[in-house]
Amino acid sequence: MHITRRKTKQITVGSVKIGGDAAISVQSMCSTDTRDINATVEQIRQLETAGPALTAFGMLPLSDSWQLYARVGMLFADTDLTTSINGSSDSSSIDSDSTTVGAGAQYDWGGHWSARLDLQRTLELGGDDMFGAPDVDTISLGFLYRL
Repeated sequence: MHITRRKTKQITVGSVKIGGDAAISVQSMCSTDTRDINATVEQIRQLETAGPALTAFGMLPLSDSWQLYARVGMLFADTDLTTSINGSSDSSSIDSDSTTVGAGAQYDWGGHWSARLDLQRTLELGGDDMFGAPDVDTISLGFLYRL
């Protein structure tokens, strides 16, 4: 399978390069106390997730500054996870094709800036490979800058 990436301008956020020819970045959360650097770094090394999310996104303008939006799509994820509890470790691999739905509001100001409040639900994350196949809810507040 060959995936062609759309050519975009590369920017840097902190030390992470986004767009252009940069590798695709994946974000995860740690369950360790992040003040315990060794445990946190070990957990980060043990979690590897790869896969795209394909999403359709629609906006409803309410005024020149306010917009509501909705999204629906699929998350295709392959996750390899190793857990260690009291010296005993276990490895598992989860292949997931999960539906994602979301909605939010966006406020634009100053021509280039926007603030976005977003609620997203990923349904049955992990699919049949995971006991219970939990739904995952995410609430985020983001700021956008358009060139």
